[in-house]
Amino acid sequence: MGRGRDPRPAAVRTLAVARAAHRPGGHPGHVPALDAGARQALLKDTGPMIPAFFALVARLAWWDLLPNRHGASFYNVWAGHLTRPRRFRTRLRADLTAVLQLLADGTLTAQVAACFPLTEAAQAMQRAESHTALGKVVLRP
Repeated sequence: MGRGRDPRPAAVRTLAVARAAHRPGGHPGHVPALDAGARQALLKDTGPMIPAFFALVARLAWWDLLPNRHGASFYNVWAGHLTRPRRFRTRLRADLTAVLQLLADGTLTAQVAACFPLTEAAQAMQRAESHTALGKVVLRP
């Protein structure tokens, strides 16, 4: 464990992209319900981001192929903001409320790449600008 590293285990400090439970009759583009029992796609907080991103996309695609009624989807937060602004605001409000509730109850957690004390702000900035941090770089007081 190096200086500036989060001492928690990787599985705890890493945000996992949980498989989403696709319910029959669901609406594409909406925040899907998260399957609480889903395995997590863990991202390591070292190395280049582009290969890790493509590895994650490949894993999400694999989950979609599995015959277990689970899948993964991406959410376009800006869909419809120009063509249907009223519907967009209504959908965004409902979807963000659902996501914030998942954050509040601990179902979702933030992906933390590294934690630094405030006295090491320069190193934290270097890490954040290195494009190798998969997640947030956090400064502690």
